[in-house]
Amino acid sequence: MRGRDDFFSTRNVAATYKLLKKEGRLKGNETRKTVIRFADLHFEPNFITDHNQGQERALGFTRMYNLFPDAPNAKLWKAYTDTMWNFWYNNKDVDETATLYSAIHLNDIITIAQESGRTKLLQTPEIEKWFSRYLHQQAPSGYMPEYGDDFFFAYFEWIVVFEKMARLTGNATYHEAARKLYKTGLPNLPEKYTKRGWFLRDACEWASIAEIALLPPFTPTTSTPDWGAMVTTRTNRKGQNSIADQLLLAASHTPGTPFVMSDLYAEGSHKHPNLRGTINYFETNCCPHFHGVQRHATDMRHGNTVLLMKEEINGFPFGEDSNRWMTNRWFTDWIDFSSSTHISEHNPQMRGFQSITFRFQNGQPGEVICIDNVRLHGKAGEKILHDCNTLDAWGDDVELVDNEKGGKMIRITLKDNGIHFFNLKVAADFNLDDYRYIGCDWKHMAPDGRDKSSISFKIRAYNKVRKPVEDYVHEEVGVLFNPNIVRTAKAENKDKDSYGAIILDNHCVDGSTLQRRMVLTAEGVLIVQDHLIPGEGTDGYIAGSIWQLYQMDEHGENWFSTHGGKKIYRDASNAGQPWKDSLGKDIEERQLLVYFEKHPKRSYGFQKQEYTIQLQPFSPSNMSLRSNR
Repeated sequence: MRGRDDFFSTRNVAATYKLLKKEGRLKGNETRKTVIRFADLHFEPNFITDHNQGQERALGFTRMYNLFPDAPNAKLWKAYTDTMWNFWYNNKDVDETATLYSAIHLNDIITIAQESGRTKLLQTPEIEKWFSRYLHQQAPSGYMPEYGDDFFFAYFEWIVVFEKMARLTGNATYHEAARKLYKTGLPNLPEKYTKRGWFLRDACEWASIAEIALLPPFTPTTSTPDWGAMVTTRTNRKGQNSIADQLLLAASHTPGTPFVMSDLYAEGSHKHPNLRGTINYFETNCCPHFHGVQRHATDMRHGNTVLLMKEEINGFPFGEDSNRWMTNRWFTDWIDFSSSTHISEHNPQMRGFQSITFRFQNGQPGEVICIDNVRLHGKAGEKILHDCNTLDAWGDDVELVDNEKGGKMIRITLKDNGIHFFNLKVAADFNLDDYRYIGCDWKHMAPDGRDKSSISFKIRAYNKVRKPVEDYVHEEVGVLFNPNIVRTAKAENKDKDSYGAIILDNHCVDGSTLQRRMVLTAEGVLIVQDHLIPGEGTDGYIAGSIWQLYQMDEHGENWFSTHGGKKIYRDASNAGQPWKDSLGKDIEERQLLVYFEKHPKRSYGFQKQEYTIQLQPFSPSNMSLRSNR
């Protein structure tokens, strides 16, 4: 592969060459020529972005320039790395909002600084403030809560980053953060990391921990005083600063202290915008009661929040008839195009796309998909982009057939269960005040006539103005969108209790407002009061607070209890096993009770959801609880 497909490779090829050269393993100039040619083949001079893919490239070409300053394109490599550095350094932040990816870009930036003579530029109050945001996000147990596209606690990456931060700042609290994560995470790693045997990727991750042994000895010169509840802030890639990032409830950072995180920003790369304002992490006594559903679960029903939605006939919040795995029934699905790139310097609401792609995966060989009425949707109503009555603008491997209404539609037949793309060459410019969503009607039919088929279907629209890591907007079908924005957020402590308040406008529906107030007591009781003010056009909607559980063990009319256990996405075999403390002993106090205040106009229930958004054929046992008004 070349270019964008293997952006992690260049830095490692350079490091390997340097090591082999030092050990006297390379003779002559042939390998030198090969490595320079490899660098040139992977050089993307216009890939300028504050994103781990950009930082990985910049680190690679920092190393290539250091190795081969006389190479034909060395000056171009140097110009690229300088531009990349200035791009993020102007904001003193990186607009990438997922725990794991943040560790990757931070590690890259620190390494680039060390290998390009910029270390002092990271020893400033502004950079220390940036670093401290992640220190504050660490739970008292030592875990790194997940948000955005992520895996829980990002063990290997964050230990190394905290150790490097400690040496840059002289701050012993970063050193302690690395130690806490190492000790707490080790007995809770998926089994594959600790059982006998050998697997290349796992070995490489353990090798990243070994990198700490190559760091200079740590000499502490300062430490950060203990902290409590707060709202962290950040700067986006456009330079807008002081944006609310995470709401954190805790009385201190001492292990065992109750802790809650709520993701407020939910923008930037790897974002989960439909989960803005949800409670995405909750722990007491170093036991994670909730840490997310799964990596690409972007539906707002995958968080702990309040829903406002049209009532589902066969279930709330997930109706059986709305499950996109159901065959032989028509669905209407959209992508939210508001996160696309701007196309006008004068009107930030203007958007444009140049083509649409329909992406299918895990379908059965011979499975049929029908598509009709590709269109825009928004406050101005609907606008047809392609009525599917002709094959005009469609790419290969589609056919035109009759639909049930006497018209025409597009039919696609999958050849196998791999990944397949089908292209529609239509384009449009529009104002978000008129249209926000791009979608179509569709259905699928299994070749053996079964009622369900676990096909994955994503609608993708390519931006008119395409930038690195901002090529397109796509989404899995069936996602419930939430266009909310944060009006205000605050957090404070009183004695050992914590208080947080969030006001979210346009919650679920334009014009609706959610006011959420939370108290986290010193004993670990979380009290949540939600006040929803519905907007216009919500007649016939249903509202309800939901909380996610990994197992359902006991319940009554308005209370639900789990005995507590793991849900680890990367290793399903660990699900249900108890969390362990830093000494490797099972955490005893792990049961969670969810209790809803009774009211005669509310109903209560629980629901096991069969997830349709997945990276592997594994569906977590997740319960959604409701309290409807």
